[in-house]
Parts: sequence; C-alpha cells; structure tokens
Amino acid sequence: MKCMLQRIFRSPLLWILSGVLVLLAAIVQIVLSPAFRLSMSADARRRLVIYETDHQALLEACRKVIIDTREGRWIEGRMYDFLGNEAAMSQWLPPALSQLKPTRIIPYKDYLRIQMLGGIIGNAGVIAFMDDAGVEPSEYGDIQLIDGLWYYDDCYDTEDDWDKHIASLRPQQ
Repeated sequence: MKCMLQRIFRSPLLWILSGVLVLLAAIVQIVLSPAFRLSMSADARRRLVIYETDHQALLEACRKVIIDTREGRWIEGRMYDFLGNEAAMSQWLPPALSQLKPTRIIPYKDYLRIQMLGGIIGNAGVIAFMDDAGVEPSEYGDIQLIDGLWYYDDCYDTEDDWDKHIASLRPQQ
C-alpha cells in the first residue's frame, strides 16, 4: 500500500490535476468577488450616479455626513470601505447615499468624497461640498451635477472624448 501511494504522489498527472483545480478555484474566487462584479458594471454605476439619482437628496445626505464629521462622528480623512458590506452601509449612511452602494467614502469637514469605482477599474464618484467649503469645487470634479455636487472620473485624464462616452450613458427616452 505504501509503495502504491508513493507512485501516485510521484505521478505528473496528479500534480497537473492539482494545479488545474487550484487554478479553477482561483478563477471562481475572482469571478465571485465584489470587485470583479463592480468592474463588470462600471458604466451602469456611472449612469446611476449621473443620470438616475436625485442629486438634491444625495447632496442633503452627504451634507449630513459632513456635519457629523464636524461633530466628530466620523474621522476626517479616513477611508471607510463599504465594498461588499451592505449591512454596514445601510446602518451608517443616510438612505440616499447608501442606495448608491459606494465602495468607500472619505469624509472631510468641508466635503465628502463618495467613491463608486476604484483601483484598477479607475477612480470615479461624487464629491459633495458644504456651502461654506474653503475649497474650489471645480478643482475636485469634472461634471457639476448641481451646486455643491460634482462627479469626478479619472478617465477624463486618460481617455479622449470621455464627455461623449458619458453622454452615451444617458438613458434613452
């Protein structure tokens, strides 16, 4: 019996099959991961935030988080990750903000950065400003959605005609 087990473990076929199984497990893990699913819907997330969101309600929700930051309920400048954690998202964020399912938020005392995409996918999202913000909003955003609320997207820096691509995401009437 011992001799037979030694022959099996020396078999190249066993090692090839083991390698294939490990590779398949890694592929399944990647495909089922929240980041992969997020990358598959990047344009859908852009469409949601630019064209299908109540921007005034979103701005009010963001300003609530900014006020909470000023009062010490959030740590200024800290990245709060919500990717794949919808329970925490709905517990900590106002509904108009949590329904966007942000990957992370970064609160400051003058503004709130809401990241919808990030990492290798590209960085995109919304930045909300208080009326008394001591910063120039146009330096942070690419498209003004309403006064105090800007959309930003790294693709504006790397892609030609990105405005046309964003316009193509507008839902057809």
